[in-house]
Amino acid sequence: MSFSKKVFYSIFFISLDIFLIYGICTVYDATMLNTLRREVNLLENKEITKDSFSYKVLTRGGYAKIEEAIKEYLYDYSSLFQDVLKSMKDEKLKKVLSYDNYLNDGPLFEKSISYLEKEKDKFNKNIDQLLFLSSEDSMKSYVNQKGYQEYYQKLYEELFITDHFINEFKDNESLLESVKVKMNTIYDNSLGVLRFLASDTENWKLEDGEIKFQTQALYDQYMTYISQITNS
Repeated sequence: MSFSKKVFYSIFFISLDIFLIYGICTVYDATMLNTLRREVNLLENKEITKDSFSYKVLTRGGYAKIEEAIKEYLYDYSSLFQDVLKSMKDEKLKKVLSYDNYLNDGPLFEKSISYLEKEKDKFNKNIDQLLFLSSEDSMKSYVNQKGYQEYYQKLYEELFITDHFINEFKDNESLLESVKVKMNTIYDNSLGVLRFLASDTENWKLEDGEIKFQTQALYDQYMTYISQITNS
């Protein structure tokens, strides 16, 4: 075989290898992109306040980073939201001003006051973080701080910074604002009742399944706290 033919065949096979590699990479890239889009579509159909979101990542390379970032964001948001819902349904909170709790933890209510303070602090941290995550600025900064290549940053915004997610977070934001006011009213007035009772133990007693006060003024003050909780 002549030298020129050897050169020709070498160039031909190198070109063929490059073409095949390029084709494989193109197919692989398209497959990963389609998988990512399918996963995001599945996430859009979940209820963020009820469903669970996993960290399981099905794509590879840069697409995996985007998939992980979106799922991580939704997982954190959903977990915090469900923690807030648990706080709202907390049976111990509902019974903290019950006759049985007055009987068991009175007259100083140290356990109940400590419990309310801790729960209020945890609730407010959770809901403030949720309100932060509900903003479009937070959604954008979340990926910006990761330092991804421009292509993947734009892809993240294309898939996640969408009307669907933005509107869902915005709707939740309004709900969370009202829940925050309501729950803090309950925490603050429950604490107010217990501190009021603990500060004046001589002027109230438990009798016949109810709390009784020495004066009408004390009873009225107690009922003011209770009515604020009831009307919250």
